[in-house]
Amino acid sequence: MPACGRRGVSDLRLLEDLAPDTLADLTVDLPALVDHLQLLDGVTAVTSGHGAALASTGRYGALTTVGGPIAQPAIALRHAPGVVATALRVAPGPSIHLTQPAAASVDLFDATGRRVHQARLAAPQDARLLDSVEPPSEDGLDGGVDGRLDGATTLPPAPVPARPGVDDQIDLVDSHLTDAGGARLRTLTGHDGEDARPVGHWLLPDVLAGVAELGLRPTFTVTSGLQQSHTGRVEAIGHAGRTLRLRSEGAVLAVSQASVHRMWVTRAQGPHGPTSALEMFDADGRALVLITLTGHHPPAALRAWEELLALQQ
Repeated sequence: MPACGRRGVSDLRLLEDLAPDTLADLTVDLPALVDHLQLLDGVTAVTSGHGAALASTGRYGALTTVGGPIAQPAIALRHAPGVVATALRVAPGPSIHLTQPAAASVDLFDATGRRVHQARLAAPQDARLLDSVEPPSEDGLDGGVDGRLDGATTLPPAPVPARPGVDDQIDLVDSHLTDAGGARLRTLTGHDGEDARPVGHWLLPDVLAGVAELGLRPTFTVTSGLQQSHTGRVEAIGHAGRTLRLRSEGAVLAVSQASVHRMWVTRAQGPHGPTSALEMFDADGRALVLITLTGHHPPAALRAWEELLALQQ
């Protein structure tokens, strides 16, 4: 799941080179942009990065940021201020189906030009609802010029290391979002106790099979500059090469097992007390995927989840 289509060429540059006439700048004020996306039904939201991707179809929930709530019953998008440097509306492109042209999309890029999120609109006419989104002002008063954000204008939030077993699930989620999870991984590797223990990354398929068999509704979170979460039962699991795919109530999670180099079973404070989580990191120490139970669940489901992760060694 690499971010670039040609070696050394960013997603943004590739799009500008191949289809410059289909692009229109949008504001990099992400809360304002998501406010408009919330008006659309049937959007397919995709966050993909260095080895994992999450695609969810439905309606966007309210955008959250560091310190905000988690696990909304919708497409849940979370951001750290300053990450999105470019926002573009991409016009419908050609389709092999003459009666069903490809729909427009809203593509978000970081300062390096890597695509961190894409909202694929359900139909070409849905793009009209974005007509009222203010484009970047030429004087840069919205933080950008020609759709580009000056990265120096917004400082990134401080890393959230999230102490295992002590801090809550909001800190846990934010520890993956800030610092690309680097501070979190350092905290885990330096921890000596039962609230954080490394397990073999090859156990991931077994864990997901157990989740499906038990009928649990975990929250799956993928981090790649932005963070996207989905909560639901696992309906199907499959493999394509070394890529593990699962379907869950209108969403698809794909994980490149070759990219998962470290996996941990940890605990954080949730609504029902200490709650276990499965955390995955790549070879460069970046957070990939977080799986845990958020919100309220029946006691039997909580016990089943804890027992399942306790079995992983």
